[in-house]
Amino acid sequence: MKIIKLIISDVDGCLGDFEKPEYPEKQDLSNHFEDLEKLKEKIKENNVRFSVCTGRSSHLVNDMVNCLDIKEPYICEMGHIIVSEKNEQLVTNFDGLVDASEKLKDWMEVVKLENSNIKRLWDNKEILTYEFDLDCEEVFKELEGKMPLEIKELIKENKLKVVKSKNAIDVMVDLNKGDGVKHILNRLGIKKENVLGIGDNYHSDVSMMEECGFVACPGNSDEKLKEYVRSKNGYISEKECMKGVLDILEKFK
Repeated sequence: MKIIKLIISDVDGCLGDFEKPEYPEKQDLSNHFEDLEKLKEKIKENNVRFSVCTGRSSHLVNDMVNCLDIKEPYICEMGHIIVSEKNEQLVTNFDGLVDASEKLKDWMEVVKLENSNIKRLWDNKEILTYEFDLDCEEVFKELEGKMPLEIKELIKENKLKVVKSKNAIDVMVDLNKGDGVKHILNRLGIKKENVLGIGDNYHSDVSMMEECGFVACPGNSDEKLKEYVRSKNGYISEKECMKGVLDILEKFK
């Protein structure tokens, strides 16, 4: 019996180095068709199920999924959206967090920041994301000033979380990629010990990889993730991005 029944991979930094378009444009795949075709053939050759788990919106990833002919549910927006093989959003109830999600979406419909240097990612449906080249705390101060009391209470109750980085702020239901992986494994009836997880970034991918029995990463991964993969006796490819993923699939065929 084949040990690995499902491979789950991150997108950016694994399947390619993609430049995100401005919404409502779709992701341009014209320079990636050859690599995606190689991956599609390798998946077929290995006779293994394959899916993706990404922070991207379904709007930006579904053409890639179709190009790879992925038949499994896939994960978008850091575990907040599960999309079926028919490109339909699956109804999920992550431990009673649906109410928090609905309140966040209601607020997202009306909130906006006035500074023209702050970019709202409008393709996200479940996460409020702003990107900028400004001081993060100053941006958050403006955002916090627009938060209704119920949103602040949900953050205090740990039902919503605020994730700050140097150039972005996300407000989201307290979920991660690992929650999305657990959901689809349960849906597919696959045990974590039969799953290979591929990522390149410790901050965003480790929760996904913790739900996988086998882990691997391409050579362009950050050092903290490489350390994690070593600690799990995983495989670190010397090749980068898609070439690294193809190497990983060859290693685990």
